[in-house]
Amino acid sequence: MNKDFISVRLVEELKFCRGRKIADKIFDLNLTMDQLYPDKKRYILEGIQLFKCKGEIFDLSTEPPLRQRFSFGEDRFNLIGDIIASHCIACELCMETCPVNIISEGEIC
Repeated sequence: MNKDFISVRLVEELKFCRGRKIADKIFDLNLTMDQLYPDKKRYILEGIQLFKCKGEIFDLSTEPPLRQRFSFGEDRFNLIGDIIASHCIACELCMETCPVNIISEGEIC
């Protein structure tokens, strides 16, 4: 979580990028890396590729908290929340006990 109360959660599959070309490209795009790993020391690092990923962004500075899901590659995110319609008896207990007030009243299926 950062100082603005925003955090990101990732569930990913990685591929390691073998060879020196990827390290050279990373250093070309991030010039300050040369100060940390001068000359051939850069080759102790391994590049990774996120090729399949899903995740969530949480913003806890808002009321109710923002929760946004995303995915890329071949992955797909799950729908947010549980659907309790088949068990609902319209008692409104879930609405009263929800700590962040995100449950809304709807029709019973």
